[in-house]
Amino acid sequence: MKLGKETIKDRIINYLLLQKDFVSGDAIAKEIGVSRTIINRYIKELIREGFDIESRKKEGYKLVSYQDVLYSSLINFRLSELSKKYSIMIFDELDSTNTYCLKNFDKMNDCTVVIAKTQRKGKGRFGREWVSEEDKDITMSILLKPNSEVNVLKYIISSSLAVLRTLRNFDVSDLFIKWPNDIYYKDKKLCGILTETSIEMTSKVVEAVVIGIGLNVNSTISQRVKNAISLYEILGFQVKRVSIISQILSYFDEFVNTSYDSLFSEWKENMGYLGEEVIVKKGDEEIECRFVDVSRSGEIVVEKDRRIMMFSFGEITLRRS
Repeated sequence: MKLGKETIKDRIINYLLLQKDFVSGDAIAKEIGVSRTIINRYIKELIREGFDIESRKKEGYKLVSYQDVLYSSLINFRLSELSKKYSIMIFDELDSTNTYCLKNFDKMNDCTVVIAKTQRKGKGRFGREWVSEEDKDITMSILLKPNSEVNVLKYIISSSLAVLRTLRNFDVSDLFIKWPNDIYYKDKKLCGILTETSIEMTSKVVEAVVIGIGLNVNSTISQRVKNAISLYEILGFQVKRVSIISQILSYFDEFVNTSYDSLFSEWKENMGYLGEEVIVKKGDEEIECRFVDVSRSGEIVVEKDRRIMMFSFGEITLRRS
């Protein structure tokens, strides 16, 4: 079931967010266009879900706070003016947010963000599965429908920098980008980003770009996945996913509208393993080399036996002595 911004619950939340004081149930019912009985029923449901809504006789309701719950109205409220640009779609469950976007992009608007509370068949790089914990982590995709020539690498860099900057707002150090765009904390994966495209067969024009972001937030993912970690496991406390999602989208929008030179410079500055001895895996082949640079077109530049090589795909791991 989709929980869009047009649901009654979302409209109740949005109305309460805009009120500085108590508001009567009759006023909410009139604003939304439903009965007072329906308002009362949904407010009770919201309270059970984790909303602290204070109720007073003859005064009505007031939204005091809320726990880690996912509603488009909460994200839109934080996005402010950007909520006019980004359409938020929230699902209770999907196989994969990327797959959903690629299958349905022709029916969706540009800058649509698809979020799944639970993702059953998350996709990682090289056909791997992305594992997340039910209603604890962020599994979302940003759908972009460029109407002109598109620089997919700029989207890849923008998304990784947006996540990195968001995480650094929590004063988390030891974060870096593992080429090309995963986010690591020390030697553990915190966020995976998978960018896919849909290309029109005849013209070869990119019809859609889908940026899938899997971020371990409030789970104990390290108990299930080797070399993975969550923000909760780093900080020791849970955070609101709506805050993180809105920050990622705000930074992403900022970065895609930044000059490529500035963007590339920040991406390279935060690239992990530069100058280190690494192993580049390409299929069954493993190349032991030194990671010396990244090219402006996104390739890794490595040195082996005084010979320079460049790779546009593959996986790098730190070479252990």
